[in-house]
Formats: sequence, C-alpha cells, structure tokens
Amino acid sequence: MTSFVREILSASGKLGDKEDFMGKAMRLERRMDDLQTGLRLQMEGQYVEFVASFSETQAHLRQMDEAVAEVEALTQSLKAHLKPELAEQTQEMQDLWLKLQDLAASVQVANRVRQAYTDLEQAKEFVEEKSFFQAATTLEAVHLNINDESIDLSECDENQSKAFEAAKVEYILIMELLQYELGKDWDSQLGFVTELEDTEDEESLTSAKLMLKSESDLTSLVQGLRSMELLSIRLGKLGSKLMQYFFRPIMARNVAVTQEHDGVALSVHEMKTRPEPQDVFANISCLLENLHRVLDVPIDQSEDSMTAFQLLGLTFSEDIVEMLVKECLLRAVPSEDSELKKFEDVLENAKKFRAYLIDIKFIESDEKTILEFAANVDRTFADKKVAEILGKARELAKRDLYQTRTVTPLTTLPDDEAQEVAKKLFDVDIKFSGASQMLKELELPDGASLYESPFIFPKCEVSEHVFEIIALVRSTLENACQSSLMLAGRLLEAARLIFVIYPEVIRTYHDDSWKQFPQHAALALTNCLYLAHLSPMIGFEYRSRLPSPLNENILSMSDFVRYLRDAGLEVFSFQLDAQQKSMHEALKASGFSSITGEADLPPKTEQSLRQILHQLHHLRKVWQHVLPAAMYKKAIGSIANFVVGELINRVVALEDIAADSAQQISSLFNFMKEKLPDIFVIEGQDKSSKYDILRYLHLWQKFDELILVLNANLKEIDDRWASGKGPLASEFSVEEIKHLIRALFQNTDRRAAVLSRIKYEA
Repeated sequence: MTSFVREILSASGKLGDKEDFMGKAMRLERRMDDLQTGLRLQMEGQYVEFVASFSETQAHLRQMDEAVAEVEALTQSLKAHLKPELAEQTQEMQDLWLKLQDLAASVQVANRVRQAYTDLEQAKEFVEEKSFFQAATTLEAVHLNINDESIDLSECDENQSKAFEAAKVEYILIMELLQYELGKDWDSQLGFVTELEDTEDEESLTSAKLMLKSESDLTSLVQGLRSMELLSIRLGKLGSKLMQYFFRPIMARNVAVTQEHDGVALSVHEMKTRPEPQDVFANISCLLENLHRVLDVPIDQSEDSMTAFQLLGLTFSEDIVEMLVKECLLRAVPSEDSELKKFEDVLENAKKFRAYLIDIKFIESDEKTILEFAANVDRTFADKKVAEILGKARELAKRDLYQTRTVTPLTTLPDDEAQEVAKKLFDVDIKFSGASQMLKELELPDGASLYESPFIFPKCEVSEHVFEIIALVRSTLENACQSSLMLAGRLLEAARLIFVIYPEVIRTYHDDSWKQFPQHAALALTNCLYLAHLSPMIGFEYRSRLPSPLNENILSMSDFVRYLRDAGLEVFSFQLDAQQKSMHEALKASGFSSITGEADLPPKTEQSLRQILHQLHHLRKVWQHVLPAAMYKKAIGSIANFVVGELINRVVALEDIAADSAQQISSLFNFMKEKLPDIFVIEGQDKSSKYDILRYLHLWQKFDELILVLNANLKEIDDRWASGKGPLASEFSVEEIKHLIRALFQNTDRRAAVLSRIKYEA
C-alpha cells in the first residue's frame, strides 16, 4: 500500500519518478548487514583463522564503499525532498528518519572497521620494509580508532562487535611483531662479543667487542623504539653493558681500545696494573667517537629533537664521570709533594677531555665534577696523604707482637733538654741535679730503688713495629714542617690519629692473640705504655719549624697518655682475670671441699697445687723480661695472692680436719711456701729480696700463720693469739680462728676454755 506521504507528494507533483524512500532504506540496511557480515568473516578468516584471502577482502571493501555511497545519496535525497516540504512530520516520516540515523551509525562503524583493516595492512607492510617509525605511527592510529570511547560496542550488533574484536587481535599481533623486529634489528646493529677467563675468585674479562654497523641509518629504528616507548629500555641495557665491558675495565685495568671496520674492540693487557689517566681519556674517546657516529640520530621528528647519543649520555654520563674521578683521577693523585707539580698536566688533560664530552653532547655544559676535582686537588692530595699515613700506621700495628726489641732504661728526654723545654714553654727552672742528690740520700728498703730522672722508661720488651710507628710519627711531623699551612695542619692531625689507631688495632685485630697468649698481652701493655711515655714530648722539637700560626701553639700528644695506658691495662687486665679463672678451676678440682674428719687428702689435691705452681712459673718465664721489673712483680704477685687467698678460704671453711689431713695440708702448704718466692726472681738480676714476697703477696703472712695453726696445739695457738694482740690476731678474725680450732680439735674442756677466752677477749 502506498504511504500517505507518497500520495501527498505525488498529488502535488513533487515526487515525480522517485522511488519509495523507506523501501530503499530497508534494502540498503539489508545490504550493509550482508557486507559487514562478509567483511567480519573475511577478517576472522585472515586474522584469527589465518586464511589467505586478500582479493576477496578487497572485493568486500569495494562493495561496502558502494553501499556507503548509496546511503549518503539517500540521505541527501531525503534532506532535499522531504524536510523542506513538511512542516510537521508524521509517525511514518519519523520512523524513516530514525531508520536512516541507525543506518548512518552503522556506516560510521563500518568505516572505522574498514580504516582499521587498511591501517593494519599498511603497518604490516611498514614492518616488513623496516620502516619502523611509520609502522609505529600507523599502529598508534589503529589503537585510537579501535579504542574510541565514542563507540559503545554494547549498542552495536553482533557483526560489528566481532569485527572490532578481530581488529584488536590483529593489532596485538602486529604490535608484538613490531616489538620483536625492533629488538632484533637493534641487537644486530649494536651487539656485544666478550671473552672471559676463569680465575680463582671470579670470571675476568680478557676481551670485548662492540659490533657497530656504521653504514646503517638508525633513524627509523630509534624513532620507532621511541614511539613504542622502548628506546629508554634499550639504551639502558646498552649503557649497562658498556659500563660492564668497557668503562669499568678501561678505568681499572691496563687495556687498549681500538677501532675496527665492524665495531670497537677492547683487549686487556694487564689485569693488575692500573692505567694512566691519559690512556683512559684516549680509550674512552675512541669508544664514544664510534658510538656518537652511530647514535647521533634524532629520537623524534621535532626540530629540536634530542639524539639517541644525548639520551644515552643523559642516562649514564653522571655515573661515568663520577667513576672517572674516583677510579682514575683520584687514584692518580700523587702522595709526594715532589710529584704534585707533574699532576697539573693530568688535570689539564682532564679539562680538555671534559670539553670533548661537552662538544659531542655526552654531558651538559653545567656538569662541574671534573672542574671541582681540579680546583680541590690540593685538598684531595692532603686527604690521600693522610689516608696513606693512617693506612701505613694501621698495617704496622697489625704486625706480629712477638717480634720484640729490648728497651734499656734510657731517658727519652735528657735532663738538659727537659730544662730547656720547661724554660722555653713554661718559663720554669727545673733543677734535676739537686733532686738526684736528694734521691741518693733517701733511705730505701733493701732491694728498692728509684730512677734519677722523671723522663726515664724502665727496661722491658716492646714490639718491633712500635719503633716503626714512632718513626712514622716523626716523619709525618717532619713533612708538616716543610708543607703549606693547610697540608701541615692535616699532617699534624694524622700524626695525632696514629696514637688513636694503635690501641684500636690492638683491641680488635690482635684480640685472639692477647686472649690466648699471656706474653702477647704483656707486649700489648708495654707497647701502649711506651707510646704513652713518648707522646708528651714527641712534638716539641718540631714546633718552631711549623708554618705560622701552627708554630704559636704547643705541639704535644700528652692528651693521649691516659688513653694509651688505659688501652694497654684493659688488655692486660683481661689476661690477669683469665689466669685467675684458670687457677680457680684448678683449685675447684683439688678436692679441698671433700675433705672430712676421717679421710686423707685426695690424690688430686697435690696434683692441682703442682699444676698451679707450674702455671705460675710459666707466667714468670714469659713475663719476666717483657714487663718492667716492678710491674712484673705486681702482676705475678696479684695472681699468687689470689691463689693463696683461695687456699686459705677453703681450709678455713672446712668443718672437720683430721690430724693426718692437717699434717698433709701443712706439708703441701710448706711446699707452696718454699716455691712461691722463686716466681719473684728475674733471670739475670740479683736474688729477689725478702721484701718482694711481702710487698706483692699481701696474704703471705696470713698463709704463714695458717701453716703454724695446722701444726700447733691449743696452747701454741693461744700464745700466738696473745689476748688479741699477737701475730695470729693481726691476720685472722675471731670467727675464723674459732672455726679453725673447732675443725682441728675435739670438743674438750681445754678447747672450750681457749674458745671462751678468745670470745671474751674479742
């Protein structure tokens, strides 16, 4: 049935021979559906099922173009004939217009699918032609097309949705193909060939080669990587390998870098020899020159585009320049003043090398690391000089303690020099001659003596390396006298730090040694004491020759005296404690605590006491010449006093002592009493005086009184108590002597009377 609109238009004579618009629109809609279905099936066959049908697909595209043209013609015809004629549209006209809008939207989607397909085919051709930038740009357009947010796939029909999905699959496949081809081509243009040698610790590089195809233009490759956001990653990997195989070996080893027809080669000449700065500059220049020739291409198509070489420098130049300063220039700084002048040529070459790096745009012009190093080379020289001195001091302090030299009792500062120093510095007159005469007239006990000079150091043994440390301190101060003000101040600081380093090395590096060997602990003490003895006066002779204003101050190391002495005493005190613990363990195994009123002494009691005597004599052997005589006697006396005190306490603590046991204990103690004085005798010297045993073994008289009590009867004990005024009362307390009487004697009237008298008199 003819529509109402058509009848009106026909009656008015406006329609003429024109056909039915609704019928034509419906035919076009069916045709568009057929074409989209065919195109979708064709795309799925080609991109999903991988069916080769290029000609058929092109035919579908031509038919779709014809259908699109017919839709556009119908739209124009409607606009020309219908819209001007009707003031008010009927429902039929509205349906026709909506149908036409749906058809136009379908055409728009079909156009996007067609454009995506065309771009994908073109991108694939670009990849095959190695036109990587054009391929990346085309794929970017495809990405924007198929991911356009203005198209809602949920409102599209099934054919349209599947067509878009097929385009996305093809986009991903070609994108992955492009990334693969980019990486493959990059590796073929910039590759590495290395040769490693196995060593005991690790693999060492012996040769490396950077393969470069200088005849190739990398512009499209670089810009393609840039468009795909892969350029930074590739340059990062390239820079890392350059650091590993070229820059680090160039700065650390004696190598040669040469240009070859297919790249740059590095060969290691000597692994343990560090290169000269001039060789480092030349090798790096050769490497960068070849890299610049290949990578000096823009990363995009803007007029002010950065080059790939600049981007490589922007990423790695800071690390390379820092490594150049630390591993090359800093190590090349001399440690002797005479060589510092020659180093100026190295600094000049370093500045020229920096200018070259700026010229090839590897670093920015505001990069100042090399210039700052050159400007502060004097301070760097001082730092290196101080580090070398302190390093040498540390190595000297690590040497063996047991290699010793005997120090004779000579004054470290003669009296006449001491008088001169005191007068110059403190304006004080010191008269040593009068003091010496007073010392001679002073009455001292037999065997006691005093040194005449307060600056004398007693005879002992000191480790050989201590004298080398003193020589190092003196040479450092002598060097300070001939240096500039800045360097002289640093050298004075280094000389002082030597006295700080030595005790720390003794505490840490030698700890196993002095903990295990008593002799090494004693040497650690004498070493520290000897340094402490020399430190106050070691700087006075250099003061006047120091540059001003350093020569206006008092140069002395006297503030280290207590620090050095405390360090030595700390080490030796540990050894004393260890020896006492060893004696204590031996006494615990002696069996004193198991003595009863009816039993004899256990056999191990005598064995333990002999072991203790043997250990004391061993300490005498290793200490008597190492320590000063007075210090040795004090040290061995403290250990012997500990042993005697333990013996006294264990006997006094016994509840019941049989007569036979008392006799055996007395016999063993008499043996100890006979042997203990020998440990105070120093070989090569006169016999020890009787005062040594009393002076250094404080419990000697108490030990002697205990032996008498063990052999005495009640009357003899009462007589030696002497109403609390006898020798026994001066050594034992009331409770101790009463406990001994109860343990030694049975409960009789005589014992009760003596105990009562002691209690009453107390």
